[in-house]
Amino acid sequence: MTKQFEIGGKPVSDSGLYPWSLGSISRALFFYGESSFLVSEKTATLAITTYYSLFHLSIFMVYQCPHLLDDNKREEINKRLKQGVKDPRNEISHDNVLTFLEKCSFLGLPKYYIDTYRQAREFREFMNYGPNIRVDSGNKIIDSCNFSFRKENQIASQLNSLFETAILWSVKNSYDSGLWVPIALDQSKYFFDNNGFYSSWSTRANLAQSEMLREYLHKLSVTTLNKNKK
Repeated sequence: MTKQFEIGGKPVSDSGLYPWSLGSISRALFFYGESSFLVSEKTATLAITTYYSLFHLSIFMVYQCPHLLDDNKREEINKRLKQGVKDPRNEISHDNVLTFLEKCSFLGLPKYYIDTYRQAREFREFMNYGPNIRVDSGNKIIDSCNFSFRKENQIASQLNSLFETAILWSVKNSYDSGLWVPIALDQSKYFFDNNGFYSSWSTRANLAQSEMLREYLHKLSVTTLNKNKK
């Protein structure tokens, strides 16, 4: 059953976040496609695309399961919606996402998803703000022992499994018995076709990777939803 909230005396339902969940899963799939072609290359960009793929995938989970947010954060998101016409993503910080995922662990979200998300974030921050420099006895020392391209490559190679985990968990735990998960995955295809939004921002080969994963996840979500109904 869709939960109702009131903001300024007007009802706002969980399903009111659907358009923004559609945008989030599209972004997640886009960054996945970019990462898929960087795994074989030794480039710092992989840390950025991998993390943002997981970040937007996790925001998708937030939008699909807003009933798991604390009341204050949900109210902040509802206010940011501006009566349903504005994407409230700026109200959701990186720390908010991690807190949400940790809460989801009590409802069956595997620990490895949360741990991998945290590692991906640490790698992304290292690449954006590194190198880490410390001073020891007057000598500057660059500390990067916890980060390597090999480790980042391992995280990126897990993206398929992480997407599958997130979708299966969302179907089980989202509002309206998971109905909106396959709908979002189906409608996101329009972002990746020849005239879609991302066609101006990436290669056909990269977008084909995004589309391949989208198709698989859509079929998975439909199959899972039908099983849950029996």
